[in-house]
Amino acid sequence: MNKDKNVLTNSLLKTSAFVKITGAVIGVLSTIIDGILINRFLGNDAMSAYGLATPTMLFYIAFGGMFATGIQSIVGNAIGKGDKETINKTYTSTIIFSVILSTILGVIFFAFSKPIAMLLGAKGEAAALLEETANYIKGYAICAPLAILQYVLIVYVMLEGKGSLVTIGAASLFVIDIVGDILNVFVFKKG
Repeated sequence: MNKDKNVLTNSLLKTSAFVKITGAVIGVLSTIIDGILINRFLGNDAMSAYGLATPTMLFYIAFGGMFATGIQSIVGNAIGKGDKETINKTYTSTIIFSVILSTILGVIFFAFSKPIAMLLGAKGEAAALLEETANYIKGYAICAPLAILQYVLIVYVMLEGKGSLVTIGAASLFVIDIVGDILNVFVFKKG
């Protein structure tokens, strides 16, 4: 029995490490491509506004990572004990809480996008960037529930032993991001 647990744990850790590394690489590549397209085709002001607004997305990612870490600890322990009730309750409550919190955060960041932009540096000499930075913050705010929920759902899928599904999802998101960037720059002419 103990040997079976070690095999399961080692397999889950290896899969989890691969998926997390792949996701991180795809995330970095997406950010680099975003930056290249914004700077090359929309200009320095758009790139500066994008840079000023980026901490808001990192804020959402931090919350998602916090939830994911908590889930892994609680559910991992419950899996070891075979406690399905705790697993189900944890999944349900985390999803509900993540959706509620991320929606509240998104609404706050959307409503206060200009003061947040100013707090992040779109003032003084950079005051010309205020409107564009606020628009990026609004765009991130609209995506806040998805940004946070993706981290929660990744843990669920990983603990179900379907790491390849997460990798396929991350690769798909990468392609969608690139297509979206191209449409945004060349069709919609927006930042």
